[in-house]
Amino acid sequence: MKPGTFLYLTGQAFVNIRRYLPMSFASVTTSAISLFALGVFLVLSANLDYILVKVESNVGVTAYLSDEVSAERVRELRDMVATIDGVTSVKFVSKEEALQRLKDQFGEHSDLLEAVEESNPLRNSLEIQVKKPEYVQEIAGRLRQLAGVAEVEERADLMKRLSNTLLVTRCIGLGLIAILSVASVLVISNTVRLSVIARRREVAIMKIVGATDGFIRWPFFMEGMVLGLIGSGLAGLALWYGYSVATREVMRLVPFLPILPEEYLIPRVDGILLGAGALVGAVGSSWSLRRYLRV
Repeated sequence: MKPGTFLYLTGQAFVNIRRYLPMSFASVTTSAISLFALGVFLVLSANLDYILVKVESNVGVTAYLSDEVSAERVRELRDMVATIDGVTSVKFVSKEEALQRLKDQFGEHSDLLEAVEESNPLRNSLEIQVKKPEYVQEIAGRLRQLAGVAEVEERADLMKRLSNTLLVTRCIGLGLIAILSVASVLVISNTVRLSVIARRREVAIMKIVGATDGFIRWPFFMEGMVLGLIGSGLAGLALWYGYSVATREVMRLVPFLPILPEEYLIPRVDGILLGAGALVGAVGSSWSLRRYLRV
């Protein structure tokens, strides 16, 4: 196809969009909503995966010690735990070090912890790293039997909860996206169908004078693609703004929660949305052309 012909046919697509502006608006809105839902699903899944990886990289058990445990008993416990099968390392963390870690995690909001500095409520602990998650429960059970251990925290439970949350999020997200994608295809298909019906006489004349099927179909195909791309562009902008606001709020309320930075995540998700928008538009227009354009 010559460049001039391509530009002419593409221009016809924009003429069709303008001619049926209400239906075009409905198509763009529906596709934008469905693609925004896809973007939210991708962002949530990516962040849950990221948190899960962070937790898995620190597979282990934390044994919180009673306040009355002596320094000598702490050394005994550390040596004893190090001999347990499946343990790779044992580290003693004082309550002062634990408070400093918490301050580092809060970052610029560390002043919120000033009230607890004088009466540090945290406890001394032993941080135990294990070879595999399968060892966690057995090691935790043995730690609970040791004198001087007040409480045992298993990170394996957290990983299990995160995995279950990720699975539920994916199932709900995929179902919602499927429904909205079908709605987008149907609305875009109806918009293209109106263009086909309105120009049926013109199409018949072009066919008589020898126009190829591709020449006739291209403006309608481009119309669906453009509607899908506009919808994906709007969805991408809304997602970028929404994630930026959400990130600031999460960092303010839960500063120690690991989340992916917007400059890393959003451009990748928006690229996926643009591709999905073009695909939805192409499917909608192709389906309409197959049903209503008899050339």
